[in-house]
Amino acid sequence: MSGHMSATKRCTKCRLEKPIAEFHLNKRTQKPRSRCKICTNQDNVARQAAQPEKATARTNAWRAANPGRASQIARDWQLRHPEQYREVARRRKYLNLDFNAMWEAQSGLCASCGILMLREGRTPESVCVDHDRACCSGPKSCGKCIRGLIHWRCNMLLGYAKDDLKVLRSAIKYLEAWEASKGRDSSDRPVKHDSPCVPASSTYGGI
Repeated sequence: MSGHMSATKRCTKCRLEKPIAEFHLNKRTQKPRSRCKICTNQDNVARQAAQPEKATARTNAWRAANPGRASQIARDWQLRHPEQYREVARRRKYLNLDFNAMWEAQSGLCASCGILMLREGRTPESVCVDHDRACCSGPKSCGKCIRGLIHWRCNMLLGYAKDDLKVLRSAIKYLEAWEASKGRDSSDRPVKHDSPCVPASSTYGGI
């Protein structure tokens, strides 16, 4: 079913039938947009990754024009997801973690790759609290070894490499050698993120 009065709507990108609440409303018509929130977020992240400088400039301009709006959005999320927020708050209190201060200090940019992150969800582009695995080898931190906020995908990269600098440097040399064999400059390689539609079921993960 489709249409503003229907209970569900099919996303034109992922082709999944979803509740109307899973679609942003068009500000002019007040009707659901053609793409769901998850696909819309992924499109935004892809554009940000392709032109990070412009994306950062737009974000800073928006923050300057809308003081306090980012904090209001965070508070609205807390009201919409009280159970998830209570769990997050409990873990943050235990870790003495000021997530908002960390987010503001990094301007929403990944501390690893420098590309903008999604503040909510568990997609590869979503934010994740990274910690030193030499201190806490599991998925959770004691709170004293938190290094910064990074993408889920960057956290997985470091996790699979076991934070081993030799492995990461070797991977860089491997890619550079391949790019050189193709006569390409690796620094000019376009960034592509073909991520699956993962339900944005949580936030502030990987603490």
